[in-house]
Amino acid sequence: MMKTRACTWLFFICAVTISCKESGKEVKKADELNAGTTQVDPATTRENQQQEKIIDIKVDYLDIVKARDNNNLKETHLKYNCNGEKSGEIHFYTDDSGLRFIEHVHAEYDHHQAKDQYFIKDGKLFFIFLEKTDWSFVESQAAENATQDKITEERYYIAGDTLINCLTKQYTVRSDAENNTRSEDIPNKKANCPPIEDLMSQYNLLLKYADKKGSIKCLEEG
Repeated sequence: MMKTRACTWLFFICAVTISCKESGKEVKKADELNAGTTQVDPATTRENQQQEKIIDIKVDYLDIVKARDNNNLKETHLKYNCNGEKSGEIHFYTDDSGLRFIEHVHAEYDHHQAKDQYFIKDGKLFFIFLEKTDWSFVESQAAENATQDKITEERYYIAGDTLINCLTKQYTVRSDAENNTRSEDIPNKKANCPPIEDLMSQYNLLLKYADKKGSIKCLEEG
């Protein structure tokens, strides 16, 4: 009788041990499975996709700049002077695929100048660079007749019909300074994106003059 009980207990202990080992294996498998199927934060996914689009935009931007610098784009331009108050030039650059780049250099009176650049691929605007310069005399007796340019740069990245990144920087250049700040030395700062319609209105205005050459008096109001 004692021998039978001993055998029974030995069988029970072995069964429990085997069961625990098998259970441990299943838990390990479940942990490995869960590790391989960890859910990704949707916000992180969107941010990664946005960064990929920004990288693509930078590549397309450099392609156009290189093509222009190597004279691989056909250029036409239009000049205007609106009663001596507003004046400028609009340059249109094209290749076999169509319009690729617009540069609008303009001034208002004597103290404001600007350069607006629009980059296009497959008929779609994908990047805008705006540079605004306001100059004035330096208010200092030690800097007699010295002038200063207050420069603002804005960069707009566009995917489809959406602004996905907006950057800005500001710096000052003085005529009496030996070592002026350079744009490339100033980091861009994140900016609140304006309504894209505000940017598109000026772009669409320039498009109206894409087939014109020579000189005109005034541009339409955007």
